[in-house]
Amino acid sequence: MLTDSHFHFDGELSLNESSEYFGNFMKKHSIDKAAVLAYCAWLEENDMPHSNFKCLWLKKTMAPKIFAYMSLSHNFEKRLSAQDYLRQLEQGLEMGFDGIKFLEGKPDLRKRLGFSLADSVFDLVYEKLEKLNFPITMHVADPEYFWREPDAYCYYGDGSFLTKEQLYAEVDEILCRFPALNLTLAHFYFLSEDLDCAAKFLDKHPSVNFDITPGWEMFSDFSKNPLHAREFFKVYKNRILWGSDVTNTKINDSYNNEVYLLLTKALGDGDDFVVREKVFSAIGPDEETLHFIKYKNMQRILGDSPRPINCAATRKYISQFMLENPDLSPEYKKELDMIAKDFEQ
Repeated sequence: MLTDSHFHFDGELSLNESSEYFGNFMKKHSIDKAAVLAYCAWLEENDMPHSNFKCLWLKKTMAPKIFAYMSLSHNFEKRLSAQDYLRQLEQGLEMGFDGIKFLEGKPDLRKRLGFSLADSVFDLVYEKLEKLNFPITMHVADPEYFWREPDAYCYYGDGSFLTKEQLYAEVDEILCRFPALNLTLAHFYFLSEDLDCAAKFLDKHPSVNFDITPGWEMFSDFSKNPLHAREFFKVYKNRILWGSDVTNTKINDSYNNEVYLLLTKALGDGDDFVVREKVFSAIGPDEETLHFIKYKNMQRILGDSPRPINCAATRKYISQFMLENPDLSPEYKKELDMIAKDFEQ
């Protein structure tokens, strides 16, 4: 059994092409279920304000294989209130989302947002999430070298971005006030260079999980001492989730498949292997550890089946969203019209 905790729906394919692509990809790689994670905002050119509805549509179309995580929307010109954010969460719960994704801890979006992840404006959201034990996946920070190397994919070392330590301090503050949050930190919380630090963090916060969505640097770090990584995975086997970052794309289909090759080989027990001209070592976890990572932990977090979808509520909130966002692109309007029609059935 395999449940992937970390799909996205932000590629170039149309709705129907996307469901076909995901279905074929899951069959090819023997993925039984997957969680698709929305994000409504990132950099302005990457904003997808209707992302929540797309993810819920995929959940309905591919039922019962897909869990859908919503995302909060922001007004970057006029700051929203705590009640505004709570209302978004409550609407998502009414529609039938299974979890919530926070991309707001990614340094470039955090810079654009302009206030802390631990700001009191999110308190009502965190309070409700904690009370309901509602699953959260949160992206915080990025690889260490993004702050060190100006030619990195993203560069945060110009003084205008928060440091990795400042971002971690915001998460510490959240968990100090809401210690029982059902929180998964994506990409191993970018602590693969320091497994001792990762262990201390997990020991301090027993409600928190890490996913192992690549970052290629993560598996390069594990490869430096695969025996240490294997022992870490065994000790924390009930805190680690399989994830991939796969999205609905033909343009980057080779990347999606390379990610799965990396994950499968790294969590196997074979010889060193090469992916994208890089050499990696297999961690070689035992079968029990692998079963927790691939299936049991997501079963604990999400249960066996996705929450029911409220089609009437979804249609209502799509209509409301379109009235509140008259300047949506023709492409997004067309997708929303199709989604609303499908939710009539």
